[in-house]
Amino acid sequence: MLTPVLVQHRAQTKRAEQDSALRRQARRLAELQQENKRLANLIGESNSSRSLPNGQFNELLRLRGQVGRSNRDVQELTQLQAASSTTGSNVLATTEQVWSERASQLKQWLEVNPAGKIPELRFLTDQNWIESIYPLTLSSDEECRRAMSTVRANAELRVLDILAGALRKYGKANNGQFPSALSQLSPYFGSPVDDAILERYEIVRADSLVSELQQADDWVITQKAPVDETWDGRLTIGMTYGGMADSRVTNRWGQIR
Repeated sequence: MLTPVLVQHRAQTKRAEQDSALRRQARRLAELQQENKRLANLIGESNSSRSLPNGQFNELLRLRGQVGRSNRDVQELTQLQAASSTTGSNVLATTEQVWSERASQLKQWLEVNPAGKIPELRFLTDQNWIESIYPLTLSSDEECRRAMSTVRANAELRVLDILAGALRKYGKANNGQFPSALSQLSPYFGSPVDDAILERYEIVRADSLVSELQQADDWVITQKAPVDETWDGRLTIGMTYGGMADSRVTNRWGQIR
């Protein structure tokens, strides 16, 4: 007589746990939607200007990553919330597993397509890779190229952040002058930067670039060339401003003569 009672009690307990998990999901979903809206509004305001002070530029790039992560969570929680038999902990574990597997898939693609590698990739964590992939499913070679372009940009931004810090220190020590060679920034790095990385960047006049990259600074540091000209964005950092021209700017890799 006790067995049916125990089975019923366990079933009721399981249902209660599922209901509680779904309520937590619903609250989390509402929070994510509000946060996503707030971040999107901030980015929209920042995008009204072609260039931003270095501090705001770095904050904008950080917010872009948060929006991508928030969008991913909102979309997947919405889809998985319909599966009422899945507990909240399993939902989160499932989403993380899916994107972790996609990150591994992209890394495997990169091994087959090593031309997409840059030395800056060493600066990225596994979570950085996951955030760079969203919302691509990596179902085609083209999607893998697009995803790797974002991965490279996130790695390059970390280098530009290091260069921006050294650039400010150099300017302060040299009456606001811009260096004539990147090697002059070496004494101002918190830790050494490999020559293989520095060789991928150059100093150019801002007015030699497309209008989206012409800032208040006369001189800027930028990548010498894209890895994937179709998808890679061009990034610049000056003494005070940072800029970005993505695939919508068709001549971003040329220079005005």
